[in-house]
Amino acid sequence: RIEVHPPNTPTHTHTSPPQHTGIIRFPPPHTHPPHTRTHTQVRRLLRARFAPAVRPREDRLVLNSLYSLLFVLPKGAMPAGLSGARVVGSDSISFITAHDRKRPDCARALGPEEEAWTVISTAAFGTRFKAPQESIPKQVEAEVIAKLLAAVAATVKAAAPLEPRRTKLQLWGAGVPLNCWRPAGDTPPCAIEPELSIGACGDWLREPTIQGAWESGRALADALAAGPGAAGLLVTLRGSWVNVAELSADPAASGYFVDPPLAGGGAAA
Repeated sequence: RIEVHPPNTPTHTHTSPPQHTGIIRFPPPHTHPPHTRTHTQVRRLLRARFAPAVRPREDRLVLNSLYSLLFVLPKGAMPAGLSGARVVGSDSISFITAHDRKRPDCARALGPEEEAWTVISTAAFGTRFKAPQESIPKQVEAEVIAKLLAAVAATVKAAAPLEPRRTKLQLWGAGVPLNCWRPAGDTPPCAIEPELSIGACGDWLREPTIQGAWESGRALADALAAGPGAAGLLVTLRGSWVNVAELSADPAASGYFVDPPLAGGGAAA
């Protein structure tokens, strides 16, 4: 969150935005934004819940939860030629990648006979084993690591169980948006409310990718640079939530980290 206040301006904040939101507030000196119907609309737009899927007629942002496991293996434990793949048909893992095969400079942090991999879980798996992300219980951590490694081994058809030399597990509690806000009319991918002097940007206003987040932030910056009352400063509180599955013919291939329908055992694609 970013808040910009002129000198001597009260710093009371009227919103509690989700993690995927950048907020900029620039109220006039010595004033508080009024509690109006528009204020309520802004708060409603910034609501969020955490789940592996979107409900019909969803009325708020939905964020999934994903586990990310970094593990270091002896060279040769994984198939040669594999540098990364999304996984189709697994209820546990959705993506695997080799750091040093994609970026050889990463190998400097490894031993001469080591390689580093990351596996991303499915949202369903992240929800099933969700725990306090800053303090995952040791028992949960051990179980999650074992299950993710077993799923990787089964997916790549490893000749033997994977035995990592080092691991690092992270729960991405507020993972990836499963829906995006689509304002009514032809407006940029950011939210501006001139009456309250509030602006918001984030991947949930464009698409759940790094590019989507960048484009939304750029749109907000352009609107602010245009100044109050300019054509770029728009109210975008009227619109609807759109399931990211509707933004692409193949959401998983677009990098949206949406759990695909299950169809048997996992396979790298």
